[in-house]
Amino acid sequence: MIDTMKTIQKPANVFVAAALAVDRQIARGNSVVVVRPLVDELAMQFPRHQPQELSAAIITAIALRGAAMQWQAEQPALATGQNV
Repeated sequence: MIDTMKTIQKPANVFVAAALAVDRQIARGNSVVVVRPLVDELAMQFPRHQPQELSAAIITAIALRGAAMQWQAEQPALATGQNV
């Protein structure tokens, strides 16, 4: 048998990271998991992955956990002359 060279690599799985990020949000008591901030968070850890792939991993994790989903956090309403 021929010896082969093996490279020691740190295991990095975007789906595991997405599931952990979603679990963290749920554990904080968030009834709705916001996708976009988690995509930004994972993009720093997985720079070679496209945002679409990261979004898909997060949305899959949310669906598997049975949580509700929202794409972006709601922005506070701007003050206008009528509601000041």
